Amino acid sequence: MLIPFCKLYSFYLQTLEVFDTNQDFVSVEKEDLAETLRKFYCEATPKANEKREKSLPEHHRNEYHRNTLVNIRSAINRHLKDICRNMDIVRDNEFVKSNRTLDGFLKSRTEAGLSRPTQHKEILTNEDLEKVAVYLEKYENSPVILREAAWYIIAVHFVTRGMEFHHQLRKDSIEFKTESDCEFMFLNQETKQKNHQGGASCKNPLSEKRVYATGGSLCPVKILKLFIAKQSSNATMLFNQIDNNALLHPESTEVWFSEKSLAKRSFEKFMKSISVSAKLSQHYTGHCLRATAIQRMNDAGFEARHIMFMSGHKNEASIRSYNRGCSITQKKSLSSTLSALTDPNSARQIVKCKPSTQTLHATESSKPATQVRFLDHSTTDDMPSSSALHGIFKPPSGRLYSICARKIAINP
Repeated sequence: MLIPFCKLYSFYLQTLEVFDTNQDFVSVEKEDLAETLRKFYCEATPKANEKREKSLPEHHRNEYHRNTLVNIRSAINRHLKDICRNMDIVRDNEFVKSNRTLDGFLKSRTEAGLSRPTQHKEILTNEDLEKVAVYLEKYENSPVILREAAWYIIAVHFVTRGMEFHHQLRKDSIEFKTESDCEFMFLNQETKQKNHQGGASCKNPLSEKRVYATGGSLCPVKILKLFIAKQSSNATMLFNQIDNNALLHPESTEVWFSEKSLAKRSFEKFMKSISVSAKLSQHYTGHCLRATAIQRMNDAGFEARHIMFMSGHKNEASIRSYNRGCSITQKKSLSSTLSALTDPNSARQIVKCKPSTQTLHATESSKPATQVRFLDHSTTDDMPSSSALHGIFKPPSGRLYSICARKIAINP
């Protein structure tokens, strides 16, 4: 039976409607599915809607993006595995023809100029990060801002997609500890996410991530402690609705949040609300924070395996779409250098990327300015310090951040 709210089935329903076949994933034979997919890849088109008409030129409105078709194939493959069908539509010989059809179709679209580039999630600019920091600094006087600040901290430091596991967190899911005079917090609860479904072979790394105190005005540990203290004693979940009295008189109200938890869909609005309230240059999403965090760690010089530890990705190929390869400053430097070839007079104004020498445990002069590494004594490996992510919460502008009683200069 086809489930209408599942995107995978909605794509497949379109296939059934277009080609008038009677197939379902439980009983379909490999040859029949391969033939249907071969036609689907070439002839399926998205439904017209107002959003596509506004955002896409006319010649792109009736075409699925390359990644969409590839993702549909991957989703069908995962579903076949989930229902214990012994077939792989990517690798099995029976599907070679359909996969060649998909490959050839995408190539022909590129030749015809109908293929459009991948639109990545927007990275928050330093100017917008500064605005967010200024806005969230008012968290002690407003229950709305305090809740947004708590959500923002968790989204950034645990490198989440913004809404996928916040609604699962309980009031006692966060623990605070002190080790070697360093206070930090961590999650003591496993959560279900896109890359971690909770099966027998699943390893959830969230419990191993730590968020260290900074001692600054936007110290993440301080904010989360206050957020938990303002919860109702009868509340079980971490994110709850705001009490009406707290909205009107926050200074005289001890408890700011009720015991009624937020709906999952509420978390979709948090980053948009912050974007509007902080007057950012555009409306960002929660996933933009994840992309910003991954890009910041990449710019800071962390290895792919360390970024994967924080993001939860299972292979390096998955994080390549997040890592833009070059920061804005580096792109300006590259452009200026090449401009000197066509306009020699512009050579005087070339923007150069100058690596900073103020790093801890930095032995290579080519490492970026914000590289900070701490030694993990259990594995003798350099592990990511939370300072790179503190820079997102309090963006780099020459300030000093207190990390474990050490002062570290973070330069743009």
